[in-house]
Amino acid sequence: MTLEERVIRLEDTEAIRYLQAKYQRSLDTRDFDSLAECFAEDVVSSYGNGSMSYKGKDAVMEFLIGAMTPSMPSTHLIHGGEIDILSSYEAEAKWYLEDYLLHQKYKMKLHGAAIYEVKYIKLPAAQPAAGNSATAENSPAGNSATAENSPAGAERVDGCRGWKISSIGYKRCYEYMEMRGPVNLITLGKKSFIKSLKEGGVARLGRYGAMFYNKWFRK
Repeated sequence: MTLEERVIRLEDTEAIRYLQAKYQRSLDTRDFDSLAECFAEDVVSSYGNGSMSYKGKDAVMEFLIGAMTPSMPSTHLIHGGEIDILSSYEAEAKWYLEDYLLHQKYKMKLHGAAIYEVKYIKLPAAQPAAGNSATAENSPAGNSATAENSPAGAERVDGCRGWKISSIGYKRCYEYMEMRGPVNLITLGKKSFIKSLKEGGVARLGRYGAMFYNKWFRK
């Protein structure tokens, strides 16, 4: 491996670290525009040991927007990062995940650990659109965006260097749930809770509703 190849590999490795950190930060701050930028168009997700699987950026984003609501603050911390560069445009990694979720509606706290398994793809660099070149010839007087008159370090480089997430999922090491005291059904929406239970059984309540039911009502 040449020195140039080693440098490129190191740059790609750091770009993938940047991309994964951007994903985690965007997820917990509910910055969904930034989160969408992390995904390839044909991304595939497999969250929760595969129980929450979706294909395509639109489907994955629809799920995340619906799941990561303001009523459920979260922290998704990643550690380590076993990054393998497979080629000039493919990579994969394993990350140790530690997550905390506070479900305000169901008065429940979740803490767990998992192993993220992520695949990445590097997209070709976008070419400037015709007529949009920021050179002295077509820039307003005094506003030329050339190296000669640009402030040192002013050029912004994409930290992800074209890398996108093409597949993401995790497998649980453990998951611990704790109810934060008795829940007032009025705050849950008593009518909708009972109606869902009657019409569709526990399965109709959703994952967290079922946890609540099994904890407080099932004999």
